[in-house]
Amino acid sequence: MILSKMVVKWLEVIIEVGLWLILLVGFIAGWSLGSSFFGSLGMALLTTLGAALSGAALFGFFILLNSINKTVTKISESSSHSGQHS
Repeated sequence: MILSKMVVKWLEVIIEVGLWLILLVGFIAGWSLGSSFFGSLGMALLTTLGAALSGAALFGFFILLNSINKTVTKISESSSHSGQHS
């Protein structure tokens, strides 16, 4: 129970770190694929773009889930505060 609440609380940080790690791994993998400096740079940029698209596809669900969670929490808090005044 404690761990699941911590994951929900830190979900934004986990997603952010995961996305940056995907971009970094994509850049490093692309850099190692090239044969010359400009070839390595070009491959690094292409694989970073591919990693960004893959990261958006993989983490998009969690970003949406976090957004829904925040909205539900706001609605819940506003309805509980408005219920006290009436």
